[in-house]
Amino acid sequence: MNKILIPICLLLLSSLLLFSTTSKACDSYESAFPPPYPDSYPCMDYILSTYAFCCDEEFDNVCIERLREYCDENGNAPSQHKPNGNPDDDCWFDQCKIDGPRSQAMPHCPDICPAYETSLPPPGPNPPGAINGLIFEIVWYDGFCCQDEWDQLCYSLMDSLVISPFLCNDEDPSTADGCHPQLGCTHTPISSNSFVQVQLSAILEGPYDYASNRMNTDLREKGLLPLSHPFNEAPWNYNGSESVGSMNDFPNDMVDWVLVEIRDAVDRNIILSQKAAILLSDGSIVSHDGSVTDGIAISGVGANSNYNIVVASRNHLDIVTPVPVFLSNIEVYDFSTDLGQALSTGSDPSMADILDFNYALYAGDMDGDGTLISIDYSDYYLVESASVSGYYKSDLNMDGQVTVADFNLYQPNAGILGASFIAR
Repeated sequence: MNKILIPICLLLLSSLLLFSTTSKACDSYESAFPPPYPDSYPCMDYILSTYAFCCDEEFDNVCIERLREYCDENGNAPSQHKPNGNPDDDCWFDQCKIDGPRSQAMPHCPDICPAYETSLPPPGPNPPGAINGLIFEIVWYDGFCCQDEWDQLCYSLMDSLVISPFLCNDEDPSTADGCHPQLGCTHTPISSNSFVQVQLSAILEGPYDYASNRMNTDLREKGLLPLSHPFNEAPWNYNGSESVGSMNDFPNDMVDWVLVEIRDAVDRNIILSQKAAILLSDGSIVSHDGSVTDGIAISGVGANSNYNIVVASRNHLDIVTPVPVFLSNIEVYDFSTDLGQALSTGSDPSMADILDFNYALYAGDMDGDGTLISIDYSDYYLVESASVSGYYKSDLNMDGQVTVADFNLYQPNAGILGASFIAR
């Protein structure tokens, strides 16, 4: 599954990886500075067997230099893979192949980056092309990382699918290619029954109860929840069959149905898979039928890759992860713990700030189009106002009726716009 990752990653990841990899072949994998990649990599196998210190104690800077000397085509003798055989050409980077690196030409060399003069500069020298490869590619394809500052998003690009097609492409259509900070290049077989399992948490502003620090379960207690998920209509048009036989099949602490979407790491407009699930009062999102004990299993996408995750509600503003999330097997992601857990694309915060430093989806998107505008009020709240004992989109606090309390939730949020790619 693993193949050799471009050696330039070592310069970056050696300072980031402070915990051991899964390999147990060497004592150094248990040290504070373990080898950055599994010993199944051809270059790693050579270094660990040739330089005992790198295996028996720790993988320090000396070991990194040895690895670069052995594997890095860019910084050493002229290579047969370079048309001109020029070892000083900084417009090349190493691509992973099963038998070692192959040098690839970059389309341009970037100018000196202003980001190196900020308080959060890119790692390595300026211009970044001098270190051959990963940083070079990120600053070239994402101007913000070069022009402004090297922030968390720029670091996330190092192991996202934005770069892995260049760095980790094994040219095998039956595998999903990824670039992981511990595993290096990953090539996961794609099967028809592939899935990822995720433990997600999110809070809805409307039903949140400040006294209990939980969401109310009035719809469940009053028997008003639909037995089938409500996302089989516009604008979601999700044709999944998630349903239960009776109200008793719902968990006692169920708040409402939600829709979870797995979206492409590069283009968030691309929905790869969807799953209707159950939101519990503590914010946990679980399977409708109890088939998964931890979170939900979403089929149609492979593990060991990066994805954007969307949580949608029928009357709250959708949220999406700010950067692609690496999903291996059972991953945990809690949107409610920090504003930075959801993407903000405008002047408004990404979520509503509620009690005890929790954050929640904005109440009021009654038509589910990703915006809080007048049509939510005119076409839903006014139409359903004074309705009782039902499952209404304008019932923002989810108590089974539409009252002024629901308007009071919508009114301060009016005008907030979600991310354009979520808008349906």
